[in-house]
Amino acid sequence: MEYGIVKEKKHNIVVVSMVRTDACAQCRACSMGHEEKEMIIEASNDCEANVGDKVGIQLSTEAFMSAVLIMYAIPLLGFFIGIGAGYGLSFIIFNEVREYIPIMLGIGFLAVSFLIIRLMQNKLKAKKYNPKAIKVERGDLNEGNEFEVKSK
Repeated sequence: MEYGIVKEKKHNIVVVSMVRTDACAQCRACSMGHEEKEMIIEASNDCEANVGDKVGIQLSTEAFMSAVLIMYAIPLLGFFIGIGAGYGLSFIIFNEVREYIPIMLGIGFLAVSFLIIRLMQNKLKAKKYNPKAIKVERGDLNEGNEFEVKSK
């Protein structure tokens, strides 16, 4: 579980500032190559946190793996399908393989798969894929207070 500080509260959503850990930095799924140590995320406020509280953030392994599949495997599959279609198409049209046709169709299918994911973004933002703030610590952080779990 990762921890961060609540910077803003919007209804049942909290905006959390987190320090990117080494394990998190190696994934790069959410940073897209940025080297910044701080990252800002939105999470559902399941623990009734307020601005300034330290919260524990959780994303289920199943939801994380599903998101990875959507963002990486589907475009890769589209790329390979495009290359295969381009290979077949170039053989039918030219009676031989022209290298640029499979590459161009592969890149085209890759772009289309990213476009489809982008268009379906609102559906994919279902609660299943959103991180949740599930633990909150209030008070002086130097007193060694333990996180208290609050569930609704």
